[in-house]
Amino acid sequence: MTNTHEPEFASAAVDVLKSMPTATAHQARLQLYQPTRRPTWQERVIETPWGTATVRGKIGQVHADIIEAICRHAEDHRVIPATGHMQILVDPYRVRVTVGGGKPYSRDTLWRMLTELREASVTLEVPSRQLRILGGILDRVEESQATRLNRVTGGQRKLWRVTLDPAFAAMMRDDLQLFYDPAPLAKIETGVAQAIARHILTHREAPAGGWVIDNMIRAVGAGGDSVSMRHRRRELHASADSLKAVGIAIEDGRLVRV
Repeated sequence: MTNTHEPEFASAAVDVLKSMPTATAHQARLQLYQPTRRPTWQERVIETPWGTATVRGKIGQVHADIIEAICRHAEDHRVIPATGHMQILVDPYRVRVTVGGGKPYSRDTLWRMLTELREASVTLEVPSRQLRILGGILDRVEESQATRLNRVTGGQRKLWRVTLDPAFAAMMRDDLQLFYDPAPLAKIETGVAQAIARHILTHREAPAGGWVIDNMIRAVGAGGDSVSMRHRRRELHASADSLKAVGIAIEDGRLVRV
């Protein structure tokens, strides 16, 4: 297998994290991504017990799948002290397979969603972490000189150099870091179930008896009138089997860890 790393990753005077987290707690707790797989452009103002956020853009749970897959499959990374940008070296094929639930996700759709991630803007404040950021998520994506063997064609495919916005890089560094495989999350059929699963994964301890379903629907920003709540409950139950794959079961109107 060819394993050519970018020269600047090895030679430049840069900072690195001890290990690259898949995500951080307050991305889910502050509803960074809309609780749907089909988001619309919105300006959302979010107030929670953990902090506040304002998010402008069209980013939902599949966008979360993409960012988590990039971070999970990072082969190398660096943080540039002068600007705060984080650059990640990643194999785009591994990202596509994770986001596609085991089958390669569409290249064109992936690129469109990366564009939407680049256009999003975030203002976020987490008092408990002394974290306050204003910026974006993704700065740019470009081909690297590093390559991997394409087992189908026998040729080489280029890796990507993904550059995260300094604000998002600061969140990855300073927030409560989470380490998990995002592939089972990407297989969950409905956005509300994905958002709830991500929220539950931010908690080390479960409340006695588990989480009340209606409370969790509201906690991820998917609440509404009685009709909306009924639809969200139905979507959650429709994802019961795939939720079990990430260790969450539905029992008597509650969500419990299994």
